[in-house]
Parts: sequence; C-alpha cells; structure tokens
Amino acid sequence: MGHAAEISVFVSILIVNLIVMYCINQVQQSPYMDEIFHIRQAKHYCHGNFTVWDPMITTLPGLYLVTVGILKPFILLLGVDTACSVAGLRLVNILFQAGTFYVLRAIYKTIHSTPQADNKEADKVALVTAITLTFFPLLHFFTFLYYTDPGSTFFVLLMYLFHLHGNKTLAAFMGGMSILFRQTNIVWVIFMAGLSAADVIQDWMNNHAHVKKKDKTQQAPLTDGQTFQSFLKLLFGDFKHAPQKLLRLIGCVIVQCLYYIIIMVLFGLFVHLNKGIVVGDRSQHEACLNFPQIFYFVSFTVLFLGPYMIRPGRIINFILFSVNHLTLTAGFLAISYALVNKYTYVHLYLISDNRHYTFYVWSKIYERLPQIRLNVRFVSWKELALEVLIYFTVNVFTIYMFIAKPFKWGDNVDLQRFMW
Repeated sequence: MGHAAEISVFVSILIVNLIVMYCINQVQQSPYMDEIFHIRQAKHYCHGNFTVWDPMITTLPGLYLVTVGILKPFILLLGVDTACSVAGLRLVNILFQAGTFYVLRAIYKTIHSTPQADNKEADKVALVTAITLTFFPLLHFFTFLYYTDPGSTFFVLLMYLFHLHGNKTLAAFMGGMSILFRQTNIVWVIFMAGLSAADVIQDWMNNHAHVKKKDKTQQAPLTDGQTFQSFLKLLFGDFKHAPQKLLRLIGCVIVQCLYYIIIMVLFGLFVHLNKGIVVGDRSQHEACLNFPQIFYFVSFTVLFLGPYMIRPGRIINFILFSVNHLTLTAGFLAISYALVNKYTYVHLYLISDNRHYTFYVWSKIYERLPQIRLNVRFVSWKELALEVLIYFTVNVFTIYMFIAKPFKWGDNVDLQRFMW
C-alpha cells in the first residue's frame, strides 16, 4: 500500500480516537480513579515543581516527565492550566497510541519480511495487523485516560523494534524509558538480553565443527528443544575439556548484552537503595510468587488469539498428545493444581472494587473454582477479520459501559464507571 493510503488510515484512527475521547471527556470531565493521582502529579511537573511527590503513586515519574516534554510548547503558548488540563493530559496517550501504530507496523514487517514475499500483499497485512493490535482492548481503553499503560507499551515495543534492527544501545535506552513508566518492564529488558544471548549461542553453535557437520544432514532447522539439547552436549562435552571456549562464549554474550546488563544493574541498584521495587504507597503492592498469573495470562491469550489458536485440528492434536502422554499430562495437572492451591494470592482491590471487569471475572469464574501476537505469522484474512471483530466488539462494549452505564456507591455523590 502507498504512503497516501497509510496516512489516510492513520488520520482515520486519529479521528476515531479523538471522537471517543471527546465523548469520554463530556461525561467524565474530572480525573477518574488513578487519574486523580497521576493528573495531580503531572500538574506539579507542569508548574516546574519537580521535588513534589504524591506518596500514593507507586510508579516512577516517566509519564510526567515525558508529558512535560511533549506539552512544553503548548504550556508556553496556552498557559499551564489549559495545556495541562484533564483533557490536555489525556491527549498525551492519544499521541502514544499513534506512535504505537507505526512501531507495530514496523515490527511486523521486520519479523515477517522475506525476499520471496509479495511486497504489496505483505504491506497490506502489516498495515491491517498494526491497525488491529492498536485497537487491542486493554491498550485501546486506557488510551482515553491519563494512565501509564499506553506510554509503557510504546517504549517496550520501541525497544523490541530497535533490538530487531540490531541497535542494542537505543533498545536498552528505550527499555530504561519503559521502566520509568512501569518498574515491571525490567522483565522485558531481561527478555531482550535473553534474545541477544540466544542469538550469540546459536551463531556460535552454527560455527562449531560438530554442529556444522550435523546440520549438513539435517533436512529442517533445529527446534528450540533440539538446539538446547545440542548446547548441553557441547557444554558438558567440549567445554569440559576446553574451558577457555566456554569463557570465550560467555565473553561474547556479555559484549552483546552489555547495554541491557547496564540497565539491569542500574535497576538492581535502584531496588537496593529504594528497599523494594515500588515507590510511594507499598501497603497494597508487595512482591510475591504468584504462579497462577501464568494461567491467567494463558487464558487471556487464548481468548484474544482465539482465531489463530483455537482450530479443530489443533484441538484434536492436543487431545491426542494428552492421551498418548498420560504421565506427562498427569504430572502437569498435579503441578498446576499444587501451584494454584499454594500460590494464589487475592489482592484486596480485586475483591473490593466492582468498577473493574477483573472483579467479575474473579468472583464469577476463578473464585468459584478453587480446585504476543506480533510474532504470529499471517495465515489468512479470515483469522485476521475474526480477530478484528473480537477486538471491535470488546472495545465497543467497554467504552459504551464506561460512558453510558455509570452507577453510584451508597452516599458517594460521584458517579462510578466500569473499566478494565
């Protein structure tokens, strides 16, 4: 698709988002829920009061610093009160979503571009995929409120894009920026370091004499499991008799991961000096081993990637695999049950705040049962259309509920609204 078509799509998305934001601003002109803390803090920064900190905020000041940087020309032109109004601050996330659209498109093209591919068709798929993921329900909903989610997602994806292009310096910098929005983004920095380390190890194995010899007779590339097994054989074989080779490999890994390691060391220093990950109010934000989060993530992924994952053939293959590997299946179920039984932690906000959809998911489903998409290759337009339909339906429902179905809490005069 040509640049004119891409610009038309971009402008259309922007107009739709501005219309939705206008509707939301009309019914919710004052800060809502966590916006109360975020907007109050942002206004301090807009006025140049960088030493003031709201103790109720648990994340680092990345959102407010970037906001001031974006809005500074408007502050000078229109004044602080206008530029940093509730509506003005919410507009910052519209800009983040616009940037996310282009980053998503660039990532998809980088991952899936091949010399044999039809460029026009590939561009069309990349564009539609970027549009679809830009409207991913959780991300899209918080585009219209002054929350950290859109900015956090933008910088994580930008880190991934620079990593794919081999620019580890900028990738690590963007990873650091993402941590300033959400401390938990350190996980994605570690993930990028892991990808870099895996690339170094894979290149080393491809240049290793034994692996080269094996690859000549191999009809298909090694799977991740086969690669890992081969590496272990080399680790306890050649490296055992020639430890200098292992040291050389470790050195190569450190060099390739150096900038990510710097970010991780700085984050570790922050945690040490701060005596924890959370800043501000820590009473309801404590680190714990919550293994069921993995199962929540899987459930969430299956729901929104249903068009690609839930197919008759795959379901049948899964059943056959489970039946043919009963010991493995039984072991997995036993471990899963033990993890759920011992490590399920129910956050106070989850069971006490009925403005969140997670409240209903927990109370109606999980509580009654005590016992990433960019890498998905294009299959057909049917799956993509179904994914768009799912996202569209969820977005229409959640935004409609937020705008049109407010409710009251007892004697509280403020209207409450449903949200993620």
